[in-house]
Amino acid sequence: MGFMLLGLTLVSAVFTVALSLMTLSAMNEQQGLQQQINEVQKFRQMTTKLIEDAAVYSRKNPTIIPVLQQFGIKPTPASAESPRQ
Repeated sequence: MGFMLLGLTLVSAVFTVALSLMTLSAMNEQQGLQQQINEVQKFRQMTTKLIEDAAVYSRKNPTIIPVLQQFGIKPTPASAESPRQ
C-alpha cells in the first residue's frame, strides 16, 4: 500500500512538472505573439494616419488624386457611359 501511494505521488509530481513547463512555454509564446500584435497595430495606425494625411493633402494638391485612386484610397469617378441598372 505504501509503494502504491509513493508511486501515485511520483506520477503526480511528474505531471505537475510537465504541466508547469507547458504553462511556461505557452506564456512565452503568448508574450511573443503580443509583441507581434503590438507591432501590427502600430503599423496599422501609422498607415491609417498616412492615408488620412494624403486624403487631406489631395484637397490642396489634386495632382495626387490619381495615385490615391490607384490604391483605392479615393474612388474613381463614375464614367458617363456605364449603364444604370
